[in-house]
Amino acid sequence: MKKKPLKELSNLETVVMELIWEKGKATSNEIREELEPERPLALTTVLTILSRLRKKGYIKETPHLGRRIVFKPAFPRESVGGRKMKTLLDSFFKGSAASLVAQLLKEEKIDDAELARIERMIGERKKQKNRR
Repeated sequence: MKKKPLKELSNLETVVMELIWEKGKATSNEIREELEPERPLALTTVLTILSRLRKKGYIKETPHLGRRIVFKPAFPRESVGGRKMKTLLDSFFKGSAASLVAQLLKEEKIDDAELARIERMIGERKKQKNRR
């Protein structure tokens, strides 16, 4: 079954989503308090962002202790990252993983430790493929 693409997130939606992934679950008040030092927002703004995230399929609402609602990720961060990467690969790089990796290597500052980690992952992938 093909997974449907997730809609793009705004910058603020991404900040809220990162917070929910980090905490595992959160109420609207907890999210507002976490954002307060860097981004003071009205509770109504936080609720609007949470509503949009729910409509886009990124979070689930679960009632908790009376009227409070707890928000949880609908998918793990890695799953969303993988889906986004697949969309990027298909749309910008015409399905070519080599082109995507070449762009990353060209644009990003990758230190020797990270490069060695990537090389290990490629080696492991080759081993897995040869076992099939």
